[in-house]
Amino acid sequence: MGRRNVPSLVGSAFKRWQTWDGSADSLWAQPALAFENPLEHALTRAELARRVAERHGGAYQRVFGAAVSRATPDDVDRVVANVGKALAAYVRTLAVSTAPFDRWVAGDHAAMSAEAVAGLAVFLRTGCIRCHSGAMFSDGDFHAARFPDDPRVGSDRGAIEGQARARRSVFQGRGRYSDAPDEPFPIGAPTDALRGRFVTPTLRGVALTAPYGHAGTVATLDDVVHLYAQGGMPVGHALTQGGDDPFLEPFTVSEAEVRALVAFLNALTPDAPREAPQEARRGRRVARDEAREHLGGARQLAEPRRARARVEGLAHGFRVWLHDGAKS
Repeated sequence: MGRRNVPSLVGSAFKRWQTWDGSADSLWAQPALAFENPLEHALTRAELARRVAERHGGAYQRVFGAAVSRATPDDVDRVVANVGKALAAYVRTLAVSTAPFDRWVAGDHAAMSAEAVAGLAVFLRTGCIRCHSGAMFSDGDFHAARFPDDPRVGSDRGAIEGQARARRSVFQGRGRYSDAPDEPFPIGAPTDALRGRFVTPTLRGVALTAPYGHAGTVATLDDVVHLYAQGGMPVGHALTQGGDDPFLEPFTVSEAEVRALVAFLNALTPDAPREAPQEARRGRRVARDEAREHLGGARQLAEPRRARARVEGLAHGFRVWLHDGAKS
C-alpha cells in the first residue's frame, strides 16, 4: 500500500528523518502521515480519535493521564500525537540484533566468510561507506542515488516535497505537541537541490528487505550493486528526478567482487529465528485478520502474490535498461 517501498522499522529510533522523503522529523510524528494517507489507512484525525476513544479509551487514560477528548481540533490533534508516541514507544523496542559482522568486529574471525571479508574491502574501496556509515550503516541524510521511480506511480520528487510537508506539519518535533521541542534537527527550507533525493536507508538486515529503493523497483542486492556501479540512472532519465550527487560515483567491479559485496551485505543481517512453518502461517493469518478488523474492513491488505508480480515486472524492465540501455 502507498506509493513507495516500505522501509524497515528496525533501527527507526536512530533515524534523523522518518520516511524516504523526510516528511516527519520524529518517530512519533510519522504515524499521522500513514493514518491520513488515502492509500494507507485513509482516516481523518477525528475518526482516529473516535476509534481510540471507543476501543482503547481505558488504556489511553492510564498511559496519558487523561481521557480522550474530541471537543476541539486541538484536542483531536493531541490524541493523534499521543497515538503516534505510543506507536513510537513500541517501535523503539525493535532493537537491532547482533549480526555476523558484529561478531567478526568483536574478534570472532570465523563469524564472516572469507568472501564476506573481501566484500567489506570492496564496500570501502568503492565508496559505499560515504553514505552507508555509522553503526546503522546510514548517514541519515538525503542523497540522489537515482534509483528508478515506478512508472505506474509516476515521478517522485523526494525530499523537496517531504521537507515542505514536514515544515507544515503541526506534529513536527519543535511543535506544541512535542515533549522535547529543543532536541529535533531544524527543518530547512526545501530547495531544488533536494529534488529526487531520499534518505539513505540502513543496511542492517538488508538481505531481508527486498525489493530495494524508494519505489521498490530494484529486485535483488546484485541489481543494487550493478546500479551503483553504473552511477545510478542517468541524470535526466524519465524514471528519476535526482541530479548529480557528489557521493555517487561510478566504479568498476568484477562479478566475483559483486558476489563478495553481496556476501558482506548478507553478513549485516542477523541470523533469523527459526519458526515452524505452520506456526508462521497461523501467525500471519492472525495478524492479517486483526489488521482488517482495526481498519474497519475499509481496505484489504495487499496480497504477497500481487506484490511479487509487481517486483518481477519492474525488475525485468530495470535489467533491460541496466544491461542494454545503459551501454548505448
